[in-house]
Amino acid sequence: MSTATSPFYYLLSSIFTISIALVFAGLVFPGKIFQWDRGLQGPYVNARHDAVSDGNPEPKSRPGEREKDKTTTQTDDSSPESLYKSLYHKLHNLEDHLDIIPQALNTLLDLFSSAIKFSQAGVGGSRENSCIFHLSKEYDSHELRTVLKRSQDVVFAKWEEYVAQREDGGNRVMFTDRPSAIRWLKQMAPLKFVDGAWLGHINRAATAPFHFSDVTKTLWQILSEEYGDGDLKKHHVHVYRQLLQTHAVPELPRADSPDFIGQSGGLNTTLPVWRAAVGQLLISLFAHHFLPEVVGFNLHFEGITLQTLIAAKELGELDMDPAYFHLHISIDNADSGHSAMAVQAVERYLAKVESKYGAVAMKQDWRRIQIGFSLSQYLCETLSLDDGSTMYSKGQYNNGGSSKKMAMAEIESRFVELVQRKCISADKLHCSSRAKLGDRMISDWLDPEVLSYREKQSEFVRCLANARWWVQKGDSANSRLVKELSWGGRMFGSFTNSEVDTVKSWIESLSGNEEEEQEEAGSQAGSPYWSFSGRSKPVVEGYPPLYQSLVSGHPESSFKPQPFDTDNIDMTKLLPLWFAQMSLLQSLISIPARSATQAGCAVLRFLRAQEGFEIEGSAVAGTDETMRTNVIGILELGLEMTEAVGLTMPGSLADAIKEWASEAAVKMLHLAMLPKRSARLLIGITWAFVDLHDSLSSVDGESCFRYLSQTSHRALREICRRERDSLARYVENMEPDSTDPREIWKGYTWGRRQIQSCFG
Repeated sequence: MSTATSPFYYLLSSIFTISIALVFAGLVFPGKIFQWDRGLQGPYVNARHDAVSDGNPEPKSRPGEREKDKTTTQTDDSSPESLYKSLYHKLHNLEDHLDIIPQALNTLLDLFSSAIKFSQAGVGGSRENSCIFHLSKEYDSHELRTVLKRSQDVVFAKWEEYVAQREDGGNRVMFTDRPSAIRWLKQMAPLKFVDGAWLGHINRAATAPFHFSDVTKTLWQILSEEYGDGDLKKHHVHVYRQLLQTHAVPELPRADSPDFIGQSGGLNTTLPVWRAAVGQLLISLFAHHFLPEVVGFNLHFEGITLQTLIAAKELGELDMDPAYFHLHISIDNADSGHSAMAVQAVERYLAKVESKYGAVAMKQDWRRIQIGFSLSQYLCETLSLDDGSTMYSKGQYNNGGSSKKMAMAEIESRFVELVQRKCISADKLHCSSRAKLGDRMISDWLDPEVLSYREKQSEFVRCLANARWWVQKGDSANSRLVKELSWGGRMFGSFTNSEVDTVKSWIESLSGNEEEEQEEAGSQAGSPYWSFSGRSKPVVEGYPPLYQSLVSGHPESSFKPQPFDTDNIDMTKLLPLWFAQMSLLQSLISIPARSATQAGCAVLRFLRAQEGFEIEGSAVAGTDETMRTNVIGILELGLEMTEAVGLTMPGSLADAIKEWASEAAVKMLHLAMLPKRSARLLIGITWAFVDLHDSLSSVDGESCFRYLSQTSHRALREICRRERDSLARYVENMEPDSTDPREIWKGYTWGRRQIQSCFG
């Protein structure tokens, strides 16, 4: 088929006349492209990000400055809960809030550090059974599988115990009635609406070197199944939303809407739920820095939980559709489901690290996988400690019970959050006090900015705990701090009953064991994440610095796509564009809420075609997909063409753009980071590349494109067919918005011009 007469050209010509077709004349993005960062010290890695300038002057505005979110989020940022709620909204709308990137990274590092402390304290009961840090420091696949099997056996034993109790006439333990079930479902909505978010950015072309593609593809297959493989009725977020709309909140706003975190939803969601949801959004956002941590997070998160099993049963008993929970019970199985795929990802990743970087690097990345695992464990366990259901308030069926140190870690976390909140409202109130804690004045400690840093929080807690004038460890009744908060004290009335109880619990949790406390203090010097992982701190300079300057140009009197002359091609111009095209649509579905639409499902199926995944069937593919060999997608075709023409094989997308400098490729990557604002431009550019795929695969036999084998030629033709079907489906289901539909045409004409410049 001639690309000059492609179906897309006729489609656009029927919608837009040539007289209103605009030139996509300029995308200005001076700055950097993220290169994957192992963050290791030594000769086997370059931990810095390499700058690729497009040669254009710096623009006058950033997207986040030029067009701020015009709606308010109705939150009071003075409390930790409000801070997480604010992050939740901004991470759903990142391109409108680029200024939060440093805060987002620091929050993720704080969560890692909290998780390390929490897990080392023995989360979930027996250390040997549940804490991944108590595995051998040297990675052992058999040992890992044994521990995971043992942990799952504990869950199933508890489930068997629960079933026996119910058969003997016992009551429900999660939900006493429908209203209690509805309350819980509403409270959990922010977390369930980010189902899959921990992998949302995992398959961006810039996430990892090409030799890790089998790992990222395994993880992306899990994400695809979380999203229903492009079938909306199977999309996990959609299924949960349907459950809520049927029984609880018929008009609940979408998770990326500012109204969602306002008061109108009436969710009554608690801090641990917001924290767990934000944790999922954050770890994927920085996948280029924390790929092994993502692999570890996924390993824990994909296990079947007792809560899921019981929720499914009790919702069914209350005549409420348990489909969402049944989905997770079946799809997360350890034989062919997500649990099995998660173990595959760990094993494949570490095997590649050892092969490429050596045993020392593998040992360090094994520690980083453990950190990611512990983060998921921390978010889930602290969530259960604050769960509103009777199951957890009674402490009956949490996974193995909670240890003393686990409880201490959570109590300290709650105490610090309380102090943070109070010092914001009492800012400057203590300026007349001459009292000191350690080497600081009380007024200095209670500066909200000081207590925003994790290291200062830990130091403050240690100083206060060791201030015998204020605190008698383990004895809250005789502690001056509690007396001052009680009737007759100077601070009576400033803390509520429940807040005073938090202070008392923290004092009671203090052991008085000086050796133990000194050991803990030493382990907290600096950030626990950096010291535990052994990494050097990464250089994060923007994400990347996203600039956009769209010059509309003059309306063209005519534009007709020209055929691609495949006998006269400059591969050094084409290849960077070829590899960059893989990033064009990834960000359109990186946020689960935006993927849970018919248009989002169409994008997912398009990306599955580009990855070389099998055509979607009526069931899930699971490990059938991850065990396939000789998978051919756009990446593999690009590497084959590179080898065929005798050019240097790039190790990553950043390598390709450094080797063959391409201003257009840089612009494509930066534009792809603006999915809300630029969705239709991206669709147009993508359709231009589909025309290229059609041209390269349209001739059979000896006349086929000389840089591809016959097998690859056939694979590209099938990819192209699926791409066209998916894009047509997307156009049919586009959501109406303020974007001019001519943006698709602008993107298409710009994309065609860039591709045509590679041909004679």
